[in-house]
Amino acid sequence: MIETLRGDIRGSRFGHAYLIFGDTAAAEAEAYEFAAALHCETPVDGMACGSCRRCRQRQAGQFAELVTLEPEKKTYLKKQISEMLKYTALTGGETRVFWLKKADALGEICSDSLLKTLEEPAANTVFLLTAENDDRVAETILSRCRVIRLPRNGGTAADEEDVLRALRLGRTGSYAAILKLAETFAAGKSREDIAAFFETAAAILGGSYAFRRGAKEPKTLLPPAEWSEDALFEGWRFAVNAPVLLDHAIQHRLILENFLLTLKRS
Repeated sequence: MIETLRGDIRGSRFGHAYLIFGDTAAAEAEAYEFAAALHCETPVDGMACGSCRRCRQRQAGQFAELVTLEPEKKTYLKKQISEMLKYTALTGGETRVFWLKKADALGEICSDSLLKTLEEPAANTVFLLTAENDDRVAETILSRCRVIRLPRNGGTAADEEDVLRALRLGRTGSYAAILKLAETFAAGKSREDIAAFFETAAAILGGSYAFRRGAKEPKTLLPPAEWSEDALFEGWRFAVNAPVLLDHAIQHRLILENFLLTLKRS
């Protein structure tokens, strides 16, 4: 499971809706591992422990708290979404996960039916959506989910050292240096490169923030002397939402500038 999702489990700060883009097998593997960790009684480093009562039940095929949907035809049918939404209204003590596979097949009618529930989900409810084609998911759905993009076709995440250098500059560098970095970085990078940068930045910032709140020390820890909790949180929040801005044709340079300036000002 990728570091961003593990960090959410470690910090117990998971959102109400996630949309994971990537090759089908990879996206669905991430979704299932995340659902398992959400259900686990005693997660270990952001992953399901595999030995608690709930994990043993899941391994035995008893995972009632995970509800999985797939389109009955080429696209989802409205009745599928309506039936699922009836079930989400039921209250319960344990976290329930509703997983919509192939969310790029929702279509306009089903997307509209889903919107209000994504805006105001029932307590202890998390929605997971997985999809391959980000251009086939309604912007209204994108705006209501935490969007995570996995590297495709064997691609790798952003180089961690490059991200760390950018974070340090954003926190301690001059305004002129920040603007110059954003300009030069964006000039030679694709949308996927910049999305990977923000994914790695979110993992580093989120892991450091969770550690300050009592979680296990992450692999990469930003120095407390330089980073306040506010700076970590505000930087993490910007980074996890940045891919949505990338989807709205905002200039990449401006997004990077605002991110680095947020780090400086927090």
